[in-house]
Amino acid sequence: MYLGNILYGGVYNDLDVKQYLFETLEKQQLPDNATCILRMSAVMNVTTPEPGSQQGLKNYYYFYERDELLKYLKKMYGEPDQSNNAKADFSGKVGIMSFKVSGSESSEDCSVLLWNGNGVHQGKGPKYNQSAQLWAAPTGMYWWMNNY
Repeated sequence: MYLGNILYGGVYNDLDVKQYLFETLEKQQLPDNATCILRMSAVMNVTTPEPGSQQGLKNYYYFYERDELLKYLKKMYGEPDQSNNAKADFSGKVGIMSFKVSGSESSEDCSVLLWNGNGVHQGKGPKYNQSAQLWAAPTGMYWWMNNY
């Protein structure tokens, strides 16, 4: 379940994401930019503690830092496909995309998002013609086109 951003066609704003995943106010006061990683983390359905994760509702564990989520993705799914031009090289493939970012994560652009084969799904990512990594879904474009 992806908690899509209300600003880009989803139904969840940042506060909704925090309240949906965490019961206590302390966890809801995560930095605003943490919701980008939390949205992707909710898709993972992690049921055991992982480095960098915090337990939330329904006994799931959620990541709120980019580097820890990327370590988990590599552990679970192996090394991603690499590209210097995501739009061209990953056209027609679907999966989890990680864009290379420099400096702070405080921008409105998310750096780990769902990739629908043509762009990011219900979020705002960096420009697609930059360095990126893709963990391609085994079901591919056929599943995506028939379910969204």
